[in-house]
Amino acid sequence: MYEAEKKRRLVTLLSDVIKDCVNAITQDRLEEIEERVDELHEWIADEIDQYKAYGNKYTSPDVPGDYDTIVHFLFKNAPEYLRTLEDVDNVFHGTTKLGYKMVAYCKNLNYVPIKVGIPEEFRHKATEVKEINAYPVSALEHGLLNMLE
Repeated sequence: MYEAEKKRRLVTLLSDVIKDCVNAITQDRLEEIEERVDELHEWIADEIDQYKAYGNKYTSPDVPGDYDTIVHFLFKNAPEYLRTLEDVDNVFHGTTKLGYKMVAYCKNLNYVPIKVGIPEEFRHKATEVKEINAYPVSALEHGLLNMLE
């Protein structure tokens, strides 16, 4: 679901909960407040689960803590760019192009990319590819984010 739609749903839900709670307080119906707050908690928990599931499809196995893959880094730091690639069903090819640039960037700075397993999301699109590069997070922070501008 697009970010704007999620924001709209959250604003609507929060607005409804606040109105219901104010009405319940003025009429001394505290159990209604508890029900609405519980509903809000459930919605937030569901959104967190969806966010984790979305991110997990771009997670590669065995990535050391100070490294990350381009696609997972984009998920965490530039989700709008990743969504642009998703809109054209081109995440694998789009991040592959960025990978070539990152290899050159790392080579110039004597950073060493490492090989890690391919994310589950890419396995059906790139059956011949078994591994992708992971890069030092500092290289992604300085190099990749500048490439996106």
